[in-house]
Amino acid sequence: MLIPPIYFVIGCYSGRIILVMILKDAVDRVLSDQKRSLSWLANEMNRTVDGLRLALVNGSIKYNDLVRLVEVLDVPVAILFPKRLNEETSNGTSFSETAIAYKLQMEVLKENIDILKNTIKDKEKIIELLSKH
Repeated sequence: MLIPPIYFVIGCYSGRIILVMILKDAVDRVLSDQKRSLSWLANEMNRTVDGLRLALVNGSIKYNDLVRLVEVLDVPVAILFPKRLNEETSNGTSFSETAIAYKLQMEVLKENIDILKNTIKDKEKIIELLSKH
Protein backbone atom coordinates (compact mmCIF):
# COMPACT_ATOMS: atom_id res chain seq x y z
CA MET A 1 0.00 0.00 0.00
CA LEU A 2 1.37 3.40 -0.96
CA ILE A 3 1.75 5.92 1.84
CA PRO A 4 1.37 9.57 0.83
CA PRO A 5 4.19 11.92 1.81
CA ILE A 6 3.83 14.41 4.67
CA TYR A 7 2.45 17.76 3.56
CA PHE A 8 3.33 21.27 4.63
CA VAL A 9 1.13 24.27 5.36
CA ILE A 10 2.82 27.50 4.30
CA GLY A 11 -0.05 29.79 3.50
CA CYS A 12 -2.16 30.96 0.61
CA TYR A 13 0.61 32.62 -1.40
CA SER A 14 3.09 29.78 -1.27
CA GLY A 15 0.54 27.02 -0.98
CA ARG A 16 0.37 26.42 -4.73
CA ILE A 17 4.08 25.74 -4.93
CA ILE A 18 3.87 23.20 -2.13
CA LEU A 19 0.92 21.34 -3.64
CA VAL A 20 2.68 21.30 -6.99
CA MET A 21 5.81 19.71 -5.56
CA ILE A 22 3.73 17.26 -3.56
CA LEU A 23 2.00 16.09 -6.75
CA LYS A 24 5.35 15.60 -8.48
CA ASP A 25 6.75 13.85 -5.41
CA ALA A 26 3.68 11.61 -5.16
CA VAL A 27 3.99 10.59 -8.82
CA ASP A 28 7.72 9.96 -8.32
CA ARG A 29 6.98 7.74 -5.31
CA VAL A 30 4.39 5.70 -7.21
CA LEU A 31 6.76 5.28 -10.15
CA SER A 32 9.56 4.26 -7.80
CA ASP A 33 7.33 1.70 -6.07
CA GLN A 34 6.34 0.29 -9.46
CA LYS A 35 9.95 0.37 -10.68
CA ARG A 36 8.92 2.55 -13.60
CA SER A 37 10.33 5.80 -14.94
CA LEU A 38 8.82 9.15 -15.78
CA SER A 39 9.70 8.53 -19.43
CA TRP A 40 7.65 5.30 -19.34
CA LEU A 41 4.70 7.19 -17.86
CA ALA A 42 5.00 9.98 -20.43
CA ASN A 43 5.08 7.42 -23.24
CA GLU A 44 2.01 5.63 -21.88
CA MET A 45 0.19 8.97 -21.67
CA ASN A 46 1.30 10.05 -25.18
CA ARG A 47 3.13 13.04 -23.71
CA THR A 48 6.74 14.16 -23.85
CA VAL A 49 8.81 13.60 -20.73
CA ASP A 50 9.56 17.31 -20.43
CA GLY A 51 5.92 18.22 -21.02
CA LEU A 52 4.69 15.85 -18.32
CA ARG A 53 7.41 16.90 -15.88
CA LEU A 54 6.60 20.57 -16.47
CA ALA A 55 2.87 19.93 -15.94
CA LEU A 56 3.58 18.17 -12.64
CA VAL A 57 6.12 20.73 -11.41
CA ASN A 58 4.06 23.78 -12.38
CA GLY A 59 0.74 22.29 -11.32
CA SER A 60 -0.65 22.81 -14.80
CA ILE A 61 -1.73 19.22 -15.43
CA LYS A 62 -5.07 19.00 -17.17
CA TYR A 63 -7.97 17.03 -15.76
CA ASN A 64 -7.94 14.53 -18.64
CA ASP A 65 -4.20 13.99 -18.14
CA LEU A 66 -4.74 13.45 -14.43
CA VAL A 67 -7.43 10.85 -15.16
CA ARG A 68 -5.12 9.13 -17.66
CA LEU A 69 -2.22 9.28 -15.16
CA VAL A 70 -4.13 7.40 -12.44
CA GLU A 71 -5.41 4.90 -15.01
CA VAL A 72 -1.92 4.17 -16.30
CA LEU A 73 -0.43 3.95 -12.80
CA ASP A 74 -3.47 1.99 -11.58
CA VAL A 75 -3.68 3.93 -8.32
CA PRO A 76 -6.54 5.82 -6.67
CA VAL A 77 -6.44 9.54 -7.32
CA ALA A 78 -6.48 10.15 -3.56
CA ILE A 79 -2.90 8.85 -3.34
CA LEU A 80 -1.75 11.95 -5.24
CA PHE A 81 -3.33 14.47 -2.89
CA PRO A 82 -2.97 15.35 0.79
CA LYS A 83 -4.74 13.37 3.45
CA ARG A 84 -2.89 15.02 6.28
CA LEU A 85 -1.40 18.49 6.58
CA ASN A 86 1.65 18.87 8.78
CA GLU A 87 4.48 21.36 9.22
CA GLU A 88 7.09 18.69 9.83
CA THR A 89 9.44 17.03 7.41
CA SER A 90 9.50 13.27 7.09
CA ASN A 91 12.18 13.05 9.79
CA GLY A 92 10.12 15.15 12.25
CA THR A 93 12.17 18.34 12.02
CA SER A 94 10.14 21.58 11.91
CA PHE A 95 11.08 24.40 9.57
CA SER A 96 9.92 27.97 9.49
CA GLU A 97 7.35 28.74 6.82
CA THR A 98 9.83 30.93 4.96
CA ALA A 99 12.52 28.25 4.85
CA ILE A 100 10.06 25.69 3.51
CA ALA A 101 8.81 28.11 0.87
CA TYR A 102 12.35 28.89 -0.32
CA LYS A 103 13.32 25.24 -0.42
CA LEU A 104 10.30 24.30 -2.50
CA GLN A 105 10.76 27.27 -4.82
CA MET A 106 14.36 26.16 -5.34
CA GLU A 107 13.20 22.64 -6.24
CA VAL A 108 10.70 24.02 -8.75
CA LEU A 109 13.36 26.22 -10.31
CA LYS A 110 15.84 23.34 -10.56
CA GLU A 111 13.22 21.21 -12.31
CA ASN A 112 12.49 24.08 -14.71
CA ILE A 113 16.20 24.52 -15.45
CA ASP A 114 16.52 20.82 -16.31
CA ILE A 115 13.49 21.03 -18.58
CA LEU A 116 14.88 24.10 -20.36
CA LYS A 117 18.28 22.44 -20.82
CA ASN A 118 16.61 19.42 -22.42
CA THR A 119 14.56 21.70 -24.66
CA ILE A 120 17.71 23.49 -25.81
CA LYS A 121 19.39 20.15 -26.60
CA ASP A 122 16.35 19.09 -28.62
CA LYS A 123 16.33 22.37 -30.55
CA GLU A 124 20.06 22.07 -31.26
CA LYS A 125 19.51 18.55 -32.64
CA ILE A 126 16.72 19.83 -34.86
CA ILE A 127 18.91 22.67 -36.16
CA GLU A 128 21.75 20.22 -36.81
CA LEU A 129 19.47 17.87 -38.73
CA LEU A 130 17.94 20.69 -40.75
CA SER A 131 21.34 22.16 -41.64
CA LYS A 132 22.47 18.80 -43.10
CA HIS A 133 19.72 18.92 -45.71
